Amino acid sequence: MEHSVGEGLSHVDRVYLPLAQVDPPEAMALIRGAEVSPELVSELRRRVAGVSPDMPVWGVQTLAEAFRYLTRVYRAMAGMAVGGGAAGLLVAVVGLYGLLAFWVRERRRELGIRKAVGAGSGTLAVGVFWLALRRVLPAVVVGMGLAWIAAPLVSIAFLGGDPRSPVVYLGVAGVFLAAGAGAAAVPAYRAWAVEPAEVLRGE
Repeated sequence: MEHSVGEGLSHVDRVYLPLAQVDPPEAMALIRGAEVSPELVSELRRRVAGVSPDMPVWGVQTLAEAFRYLTRVYRAMAGMAVGGGAAGLLVAVVGLYGLLAFWVRERRRELGIRKAVGAGSGTLAVGVFWLALRRVLPAVVVGMGLAWIAAPLVSIAFLGGDPRSPVVYLGVAGVFLAAGAGAAAVPAYRAWAVEPAEVLRGE
């Protein structure tokens, strides 16, 4: 019996038994070859038949194909998670854009007056980006904290990877911050382009 510990995983007990002592429903053999060719499959069947004529040979595939088959469920789950996350991010970006656009429209007179008394266009645009950051940054911090707590629950889906890798967290945080900046781009431009004379004339 072997008592092993995988990186980032809980303790796992494994028992190794020789095939001669058990009657497995199926067995797998690994053969080194350049590729899976008809000649290789024919030779494999001939060799197996020479040892055990009643043993069928099926499912001959490369290691990469076997890996894709064994991980199909995890890849499907990952695809659904990415799709759901992308849809949620799109909804958040649209909502943030609407909030910032409304804020700029409602304060257009204020922005015009500030610009008339000396505030630069860049200062007004930065103010819009800062407003977006104040909305996005707390959500990113809370999300990263919850992801850190839930990481052990999804570690199996990483197939040996580290679910708490700093690269993953920094990448996700960067995506969300970039999405927030993208949502703020058009409202920030509108704040930058406010003309005090037009605003005051409209009043």
